[in-house]
Amino acid sequence: MLPSFHKAKIFNKKLDTTERIQLGILYIFRLTIIIVLAAAISTDKWSIALFSLFLLLLTAITSIVEFNFAIRFPIEIEFITTLLVYTSLFLGDLQGYYITYWWWDAMLHTGAGIFFGFIGFVVLYTLYRKDKLHARPF
Repeated sequence: MLPSFHKAKIFNKKLDTTERIQLGILYIFRLTIIIVLAAAISTDKWSIALFSLFLLLLTAITSIVEFNFAIRFPIEIEFITTLLVYTSLFLGDLQGYYITYWWWDAMLHTGAGIFFGFIGFVVLYTLYRKDKLHARPF
């Protein structure tokens, strides 16, 4: 089962237009990774195949956390996580954007640092509010 199917399908009436667009882009990212995975397997490029498999796992990390802790993240969190993984590893490493564009690395590290700091706060806050984490403030 692909991640995000438990949230909603693209044509679900409960999603607004922005969420449908985000889910559609999320599926396009994953589909391109699956296509690269299939192409790498068919041409016996096993390092690229393993890298693509690793990318699929990373794009599913929010769904794995949601399933294991029985919490729900907004679609924006999964979208931005997938976007950062896709742009840094797929475009940056496999497509050579780190070499082609001098600013690619700085842009991704800045955006990822801000986002993952926010994600860490949201995850801990959610776990604390759901009484799944018992911690003192200090």
